[in-house]
This record gives sequence, C-alpha cells and structure tokens, in this order.
Amino acid sequence: MGSARSIKYVKPGAWRMRIVTMLLLPATVECSLQGETPPDQTPQVVTDAVQTSAQLEAHQALAGLYNLQDMVAGAFLTTADIDLDYHDTNDNLPAPPGPNGDWPDARIFQTTYQDYATTYHDVQNYPWVIFYVNHFTNNSTTQCAGMVTGFTNPYPVPNAVQSAPVNRWSFIFVTDVKLQIKTLCQNPDPAYENGLIHFVTHEYGHQRAGLTDNDGGTNTNLYHTGSVPRKREDVMAIPGSPAEFVGYQNPVFDSKSGETAGEHLSCRANLLSNQSVH
Repeated sequence: MGSARSIKYVKPGAWRMRIVTMLLLPATVECSLQGETPPDQTPQVVTDAVQTSAQLEAHQALAGLYNLQDMVAGAFLTTADIDLDYHDTNDNLPAPPGPNGDWPDARIFQTTYQDYATTYHDVQNYPWVIFYVNHFTNNSTTQCAGMVTGFTNPYPVPNAVQSAPVNRWSFIFVTDVKLQIKTLCQNPDPAYENGLIHFVTHEYGHQRAGLTDNDGGTNTNLYHTGSVPRKREDVMAIPGSPAEFVGYQNPVFDSKSGETAGEHLSCRANLLSNQSVH
C-alpha cells in the first residue's frame, strides 16, 4: 500500500516539470484553497502530534530550511484547522535492510517500508510520522532527470485514514531532492526548500486524509472539483508544473470554500471530513 511521487526537473530556462504519483493502491484525494484562505467552518483547531525522524545524511540536507515545517503546517491550518505539532525524535536512523543501504521500490518491497515504520514510529505518543531518508534506488545521482520524491501508505479507500497509527507513514527522499534540484538541475535558491515544502505537504495529505492524486482522470472528477487561487496549482496535482513547486513557498489545496465535514468533492472537504481522526 503506498503512493510514490515522481517529479521531473530540467535546468533553468527550460522548466517543464512533470509530477507523476504512482499508487500501489487507489489514490488519495487532493486539495487546494480557493482564492484566499477559506472561512473557518470548524469549531476548533485540531492538533496533530507528528513524529519526524531522519537518517543522518537526510537530516544534514535539511539544515538551513527554516521555513519547511511552518509552511507545511500553514497549509493544513489555513485549509482545515489542523495544526501540526512536530516532535523530532531521532536524527540518526539506520539504513533500510538490503544492498547498499538504498531505499527500494515500495511498489515491490512495500514490507521494507512498513517494517521500518513499525520499528521506528512511536505510535504511543505520535499518531502521525514523517521519515526523512536517503537515496531511493531508482533515482539518478548523475543527471538532471525524473525523481521519486516520496512514498506514503494510504488507506485502500479514497479519502479515508488508516485506522491503526502503525500503518500511517510517509517517507521523503531528502538527499535525492536536494541533489536533483540544487546540484544536477542547477535551480537557484529557494527552489529546493519550496519543492520540499510541496512534497511533504503532498505526502502528508495522503497520510492525514487519504487524499487522492489530482491526476486529471477519475479522481479529479470525483474528488477535486474545487478551485485554487489564480495561477496556482493544487498540491495534490500530477503532473505538476515547476512554476508551482519551486516558485511558491505556500502549497494550496483545492477548495469550494463552503465545505463542511462529510463532503468529499475537494481536498478541503476531505481534510475537514477527516479532521477528527486521531
């Protein structure tokens, strides 16, 4: 069970980014804000205790990204009154089992990710978790090319959350993201941090509300009927444009602006519908 997000970068002057999320199970729903921040229609802010842990190299690659957590949290707070309370528990996680210490394709080796999460996710204290990890085996380390940015384990049913916290997890391949955006594709700052903000928001959207990818197909017609601010793009959209992912710090979810819990026609509706899940 899981979703993989893949992105294609090209060097400045020829930005044509293609984002493809390959799902092991049915995709999850996407969201984005309509115009400005939608009116608050929830009685109170819900706090998510989110564990964050990293392999050492990934932790080092996060150094200096002072806006990452705030901007990811802001997307969920302004969209659905979900406040992310981060808890950094370990910045020296071990490599996964297997050759070279690389992360394998989760569509083939899903148990590697689930077993790792079972071992290192402190479910007693943190119902949600984001693992910042090293190299994904299929990502190029020598040329500006397509890239899988992360995997998430969604519930098999769209717009629903895994009931057991041990089955909730998102992995972000931080070292690959940095290598591709900053070095191989030579994008200027703050493209790397902006991209990572979007990738984390996307994966946590899968984990937190079972959001599907806005892929221009059935999922879009069923679950992504809201709008986004002018010239912006839903953070759950695939393929995605480089103008969105590296050009903006604040991710947006699609919204009809008048949603309430129990509705499922937009990202915001599905976030609100799952807001009370702990």
